[in-house]
Amino acid sequence: MAKILGIDPGSHNLGVGIIEKFGNVLKLKHVDVLIAPKQDEFLKRLKFLSDRLANLLDLEKPEIVALEDIFFAK
Repeated sequence: MAKILGIDPGSHNLGVGIIEKFGNVLKLKHVDVLIAPKQDEFLKRLKFLSDRLANLLDLEKPEIVALEDIFFAK
């Protein structure tokens, strides 16, 4: 079994999903959006998201992490 964490980064909302892979079978284990308080300043929002993500990593202990590339929309 492999546990895979996918991350969709953002400074307000951080999407996370965990998939477990058993051979050729994939099972969705967890999906969430970590939402930082919009009224907080940028560094405080990043700290909030970092703390929540660290808790998830400690809890789930994924073997693989996939991070979506950041892009800026206009």
